[in-house]
Amino acid sequence: MRKINVDILSSIFSDSSTTRTAHEIKHSKTIRIPFSKLLKWHFDANGNLVHESGKFFTVQGLSYGQTSGPGRREQLILNQPETGILGILGKKVNGILHFLMQFKFEPGNIGEVQLSPTVQATKSNYTAVHKGKPVPYLDYFLSDKNTLFDLPLSEQASRFFKKENRNSIRIYDESEHIELLPGFQWMTLSQILRFIKEDNVVNMNARSIISGILLGEEEEKYTLKDAGLLYDSFRKNTPSPHGKDLFISSLNLDGTYTDAAGFKSWIDEMKTHSEIKAKLKSIKNMAHINRTDMEFSCGPDPDFKIIALSIMAEREVGSWTQPVICDSHIRIHGMLAKKINDILHFLVRGKEEPGSINGAEIGPTIQGIPLSYLASSPELFAKYFIAPEKKNIIISSMQSDEGGRFYRVQNLHMVVLTTDDIPLQPGFMWATLRQIKQLVMQPGYVNIEARSLISCISYHE
Repeated sequence: MRKINVDILSSIFSDSSTTRTAHEIKHSKTIRIPFSKLLKWHFDANGNLVHESGKFFTVQGLSYGQTSGPGRREQLILNQPETGILGILGKKVNGILHFLMQFKFEPGNIGEVQLSPTVQATKSNYTAVHKGKPVPYLDYFLSDKNTLFDLPLSEQASRFFKKENRNSIRIYDESEHIELLPGFQWMTLSQILRFIKEDNVVNMNARSIISGILLGEEEEKYTLKDAGLLYDSFRKNTPSPHGKDLFISSLNLDGTYTDAAGFKSWIDEMKTHSEIKAKLKSIKNMAHINRTDMEFSCGPDPDFKIIALSIMAEREVGSWTQPVICDSHIRIHGMLAKKINDILHFLVRGKEEPGSINGAEIGPTIQGIPLSYLASSPELFAKYFIAPEKKNIIISSMQSDEGGRFYRVQNLHMVVLTTDDIPLQPGFMWATLRQIKQLVMQPGYVNIEARSLISCISYHE
C-alpha cells in the first residue's frame, strides 16, 4: 500500500487518549427573534427572504413533480448557489497521522460547540462579505498542494436547491510547521471516530469529509484471509463484535454482490431516468404559505419551518442575525447490513429529491422518516429499525445537521445487521463499504445522509 494509507490505518487504530481540550465559547448567546428584528435580511417584492448583499442564501419557493403523472408539490427551499470550503489539515504528530479539528460554535448546534473541520466557510464568509475577521488556515485550501482529495459533494437535497460544498483533506509532512491556534486540536482518526459514536459531538461537515477516506489502493485486491490478517495486524487490543467485518468490507475484494463497475452502472441507470422536475418559485406566488412574524412554513403539515435568530459569539463577526431551518421532527437515517459471500454488504437505494443536482444519488435504506411515525411507516424495510436486537445494532447515535443553517436538528443514525433473505427491490442495491466510499469520491453519487452514516463506522470498540 501507499505510505499514506498505512498512515491512515495507523491513525484509525491508534491508542491515543480521547481527551478533548475544553474550549469555552465566551459570551455566546442565541435567541429566537421576530423576522421584523432581522438585520440586513428582508422579505423582497417576490416574498423571498434575502440578504441585502445578495450573497449568503435566499429562502424561496420550489415547485416540483414527476415528469409523468398528475400534480405538482410546493415547498420552501434554501437557494445558496455559492460553493463553500470544508477542509481538514493532516500531518504526523509523534509519528502518527493527526488531523486538525476545530471546536466551532454555530447558532443551531446542539451543545453550542461541536468538533468541526479545520476550515468550514461559505464563499460569502471567506470573501468577507460580512467584513469580519479572516478564516484561519484558509490559505492551505486555496492551492492544490498536498491534496488527498478535494471535490464538490452535495448537501441535503430536501432542504437546499442544487447545493454542494468542496470537501477536502490536505496532508503535510511532519516537518511542516502548522501553528496551533486556540480552539483547534490535533486528533487521530481513532479519536475522531470515537467522538462520532457520541451523540451530537462531531458536526455534519466533518462527518462528510471523513466519509471519503479510503483504505488500500484502488488496484490492490484482497482475499478474505489476507484482509482479516491485515485487520489483526493493526487491531491490537481493541476487540469489536463487528469491527473486523466492517474493516474487510472497506477493502477491495472479489466475491461481492456486484463489482464496482456494476454498482456504478446501477446508479447511472437511475440517473438517466430522472423523474423529478423542479423549478424555483417566488414565495408570493405559492399557495398554502403559513407566515407570522416568528416563523413561516409551507403546507398544512410542513416538514420544517423557517425561524430567525440573533447571535452573539466569538466568530468572524461578533454578532449577527439570520434565518435558519427548524425541523418538525427527529428523523431516522438507517442502513441494513447483511453478509453476502461472507462479506458485509449494505442495502442502499437510489434517491432523487427536489433539490438534487444531477438526478438520483445513493442514499441509505431508509431516510428521513420521523421517529414518531416509524412504527406505522409504509416504507420498505422500516420494520428492521423498530427495536432491533442489541447484538444486531452496528451503529446507533444521534447526529446533528449543520448548525449554521439548521436549528438543533438531529437525526438517529442506525446500521442494523440482518440474516433475513431479502429479495432485492427496484431502486435498491447491495454494496460493500468500499464500493460506497469509492463513489463518495465521485461528485454527485452519494448523498449527505449516506455519507453521514458511513462516517460513523468504526473498526474497533
